[in-house]
Amino acid sequence: MIALEAASEGLELVKQADFELIFLDFKMPGMDGAELFHQIRTIKPNLSVTIITGNPDSDIMARALAQGPLGVMSKLFHESDIIAAVNSFLRITSQQFQQFFTLITAVRTV
Repeated sequence: MIALEAASEGLELVKQADFELIFLDFKMPGMDGAELFHQIRTIKPNLSVTIITGNPDSDIMARALAQGPLGVMSKLFHESDIIAAVNSFLRITSQQFQQFFTLITAVRTV
């Protein structure tokens, strides 16, 4: 787990490293979370992102939802919310792996 203070730091890390899941707070200095989320989607469109927000009904949140985050967590959240987000990610990842394995198996039998 890596915690950062500024959106620009997060953007640089996304460019340089491989991540499976990002928890993105929408209130960050330098760049709002919606813009950072858009930048992440541009760089790595398949990267799973869970958005953390104190304003789930805001215009910024509506823009972000249009780009398809994995999930949304409202502040104040609990440990169980983090666990649920990770479980959702793992469930989706497992389904994708099973689909890929099924496809590979089908190709081998042809």
